[in-house]
Amino acid sequence: SPAGQGTVFGVDNEHSSQQPLRINGRDANLFISIDNSFPHYLLWSSANGATVYMLNSYISPTELVAIATGQK
Repeated sequence: SPAGQGTVFGVDNEHSSQQPLRINGRDANLFISIDNSFPHYLLWSSANGATVYMLNSYISPTELVAIATGQK
């Protein structure tokens, strides 16, 4: 079954704003922290849906997207 079925990710949406975008042609969600004490999050899945990726870090959202676009 696809990774998204039955998979749960916890993302702090109280201290971030959500921005939908595309990573390598796939729908993705970028959660940009509005408080420097909380990380940014980026979620997307592989083309076949079997793998879900989550990056979280204090690096800039632009850098997170750059890292993600390097994943095939």
